[in-house]
Amino acid sequence: MIAKLRIEGRDEDNKAWVLGWWMCKTVPYVQGVSVCASVYSLVAVSLDRFIAIWFPLGGGLTKGKARIIIVVIWCVACTMALPWALYFDLVSPEKDHPNVEFCVENWPSQINEDLYFLIGNLLLCYIFPLGGISLCYLLIWVRVLRRHVPTDSADALQKVHHKAKVGVLKMLVVVVMAFLLSWLPLYALFTRMKFGSPLSPWEDNLVTIVRPIAQWLGSSNSCINPILYAYLNVKFRRAFQSLQPQCCQPQPTYSHTSTKSSLLIPRPQTSLYNVTTGV
Repeated sequence: MIAKLRIEGRDEDNKAWVLGWWMCKTVPYVQGVSVCASVYSLVAVSLDRFIAIWFPLGGGLTKGKARIIIVVIWCVACTMALPWALYFDLVSPEKDHPNVEFCVENWPSQINEDLYFLIGNLLLCYIFPLGGISLCYLLIWVRVLRRHVPTDSADALQKVHHKAKVGVLKMLVVVVMAFLLSWLPLYALFTRMKFGSPLSPWEDNLVTIVRPIAQWLGSSNSCINPILYAYLNVKFRRAFQSLQPQCCQPQPTYSHTSTKSSLLIPRPQTSLYNVTTGV
């Protein structure tokens, strides 16, 4: 993905593709697969939250079902991005310089290219998934707002569960909004380029500047999500810390007394460790 963004930024400066035919096929395909898998993972999470809140007695999502859903998501993503692997190719625009090649989409016809962008990218990987996600969260909000929040001490555990569900919902809404805003400029730009009137000279110059920025912004969504999870979800932070190697975990420091028995007495942690482990 980094190579893809770097080369596309250079294309605007008339720099040729230097990574070869295989990378010309692979890099766009991997980028398309990652985008599709990302959005459909958000769809799966929103459906799981919807079912858990609207049908709490349904048994929930098991590990086996989760594995199947993950496999299906990646299979669908690999299939939907397949045209990019087929139709991205090296092209030599100048006959006088046959060794100067560019990695571009080379479709049989412009209609096929526009239809794939409209159906395969814009609708199936952006508008429809976000519409489904928004509907799930809207119904979840309705359920949460209508649900009676217990007030007596006997229902304290239920209050904790209710608060946890609301917290998870807020986190997922932020993640979805980040995805929406990250990819919106790029989809809006390509929709204008493919289905609008021919670009004027000043618009063409503007696209030269805006296009790489929109691509970097869209791909940055994959970097933003882990930060959002860590910031908004305490359980995520604890689970991540539990996966760290033993050498990365803060170790307690001990001091021994000068008595004959050499008793070990734990010393309190410094403020540095307190800050680190409290995140």
